[in-house]
Order: sequence, then structure tokens, then C-alpha cells
Amino acid sequence: MSASVDFPSSTGKLIFEQSSFEADNKAHEKVVEKQNFNYSVSLILPAIEKPNVNWIKKLVETESYQIKNVPASLLVEEEFLGGFVRNGSLHLMSNKTHIDTDNCLALLPSGVMVLNLTKDTYESLGLEGKPSQYCLRKKTMRYVVQIDLKAASFVPGKKLYERVKTCLHQQTDLTFDLLVHWCPPNDQICPSSIKLYFEKRKFCSTLVPVDKCYRLIENFRHPVITSQQVEPTSSPDYQDVFEWLGCVACDINLDSTSSESYLSTLSCPTPHHISTVGCYYQLKGFFTSSDIALLLNLIRTSITDYPDCPWICLTVYGFCDSPVSGGSLEHGYCQGGENLYSYIIFPDQAYWLFRATDSFDMT
Repeated sequence: MSASVDFPSSTGKLIFEQSSFEADNKAHEKVVEKQNFNYSVSLILPAIEKPNVNWIKKLVETESYQIKNVPASLLVEEEFLGGFVRNGSLHLMSNKTHIDTDNCLALLPSGVMVLNLTKDTYESLGLEGKPSQYCLRKKTMRYVVQIDLKAASFVPGKKLYERVKTCLHQQTDLTFDLLVHWCPPNDQICPSSIKLYFEKRKFCSTLVPVDKCYRLIENFRHPVITSQQVEPTSSPDYQDVFEWLGCVACDINLDSTSSESYLSTLSCPTPHHISTVGCYYQLKGFFTSSDIALLLNLIRTSITDYPDCPWICLTVYGFCDSPVSGGSLEHGYCQGGENLYSYIIFPDQAYWLFRATDSFDMT
């Protein structure tokens, strides 16, 4: 007799909002700006055969780098601070580290360095931090240290700077493979300057590849949704729409299923419409909030060029093991590490926004 297995349900949160890109508070800009580190961008395009080349050009050509075996102490050297932290906009995070078991690092465009550390590393480092909010047991096993590298007091000769520099130099296990993107302050400086900086110091660097996935969908069945205010009794339900978006992203064919199917209860929400064509397009790489802001603006200002297209969905996936979400707030991996948002963009400049986050993440 086989034993039953109980799989834990996801503890993530799904937040739904409706608004307009033309609203005075520009809330959409804040959502994009706060998610600094993104590994994937996808588009669902009803009644459009291929995405506009101008939409994706900047993402495809983005210059992001992977730098191998970099000690954290190098990031507080005055030459690096003056060249890249205080100058231009820098996005930097540790690559292939696990937020629940490893030491992790992020350096935000604001100049804040975030170290998410194991208990042993934190106790030997000697810098002040706070317990991780993801420590579910009474005994704290992880700590978070934040250092403002742009602070007026963080300069050579000052007590804070010298202490941080000394502690990081002595902590030899804080060495990371890094994902790095630097936007210079003007067009006269090449973004690859940061790559040359590391190469001159004998660190191996490679361009982060941008992988593309394109699927043409013929006779594309999609829910009929509008920019009107969603009510509790509205059909389709926004949660059903979000689930359907996930099915499209995973290339699940729902045409042969129905709500009464024995094999699956997944189906396209009703009411729905069948467009002659549609497509799904995805890019994977290392994308910054600035890249996403440009893409979102291009789509929303040109969607009316496609009169048969009722809406466009843009989904942005943040790293599950990113040390931060919602700006500089702590991100964790409780069970799923959810860290994504989706905009459904309507021709009248209204939008639906879905935000999926881990259960303890602040929003």
C-alpha cells in the first residue's frame, strides 16, 4: 500500500492592482524601479505575430558581465568607489548563491551594499547587522549587513570606511562570482569600462548572454479582459487570468481541456476570444530596472499601432535568490522565492498589475 505524500502549498503572496500609466502618482515607475535585478522578461501578444524590434533592441544589446572570484573587499577600494559607485549607475549582485544557505551580496544603484550572511560568517566579520526576517526558528541563523558606500563618512581616513575595509579584507571567504551592469554618467564613457577595470586586475570576465525564446501561437485563445474596474463578481477572475498567463509561459495547451476534464481542470478563462495569431516572446539575461522602464514605456506608447491587439502582457522575473526586493528590503526563499510582476497593458493607458512575492517580503 503506497503512502500518501503531502506537498506543502506555496506561501507566496499575489497582489493585484489597477491603475493608469497617466495617473499623477506614477506608481508603475516605482514598481519597476524597486526591482533592481531581473533575469527574464516575457511578452504575451494577442493578435501580434512578432514583437516590435524596437521594443526588445535595448535588452538584446545590453552590456552585462559576469566576473569570477571577486573578493568583497575590492568593492570598497577608493578607485572602484570613485569610478563606478559614485559615478553613473551600478547594478551588482552575487551569482549562483543561495539566499537560504550561502553568503550573498548585492550593490544597489543607491550605493547601498547588502550582505546576507550565514551566522558563522557574520560573527567572524565584525560588522554590525541585524537578524534576517526569514529566521523562522528561535535561533537566528542568518544576518543582514547594509553599508552605504555613498555616505559622506565612507571615505578613506574616516573611521567607518577603515573599519569596513579592514573587516572585509580579513574575511577571505567573502569571494563571489558577480553579475555586473554599469551605466556611465554620459555617452562619452563606454559601459565596458567596468569590464576592463576587473580584467586589469586579472579577474576573468565574460559578457552575460541574452537567450531568446519565440513561439508563434495560431488560433490563439485568450480571455476577454478590459481596463474597466474589476469587481468581486467580475468574469474572468483576476486570479484565473494570472494562472492562465503562467500556463502560456509554460507552453501548456489548454485548448483540449475544460473545467470538467478528468486530466486537468485548467482552461482558458471565460469569456474568451480566438485571435488568428498571437505570440510568446522571452529574453533571459541580466536586466536592470532601467532596461525594464524603457521597454514598458515603448510598449505602452505604441500599443495603439496594433488595432487588433486588445492588450499586451509584460512579465518581469527577479532572481529567486536576490538578497533584496522592493528596493533595499530583504528578500528570502521561504518555499518558492517568488519575485516577479506582470503588467497587462491596455490601449487606453490603463493597466492591471500582478505582483508575486515571497510570503515574508515587504511590498
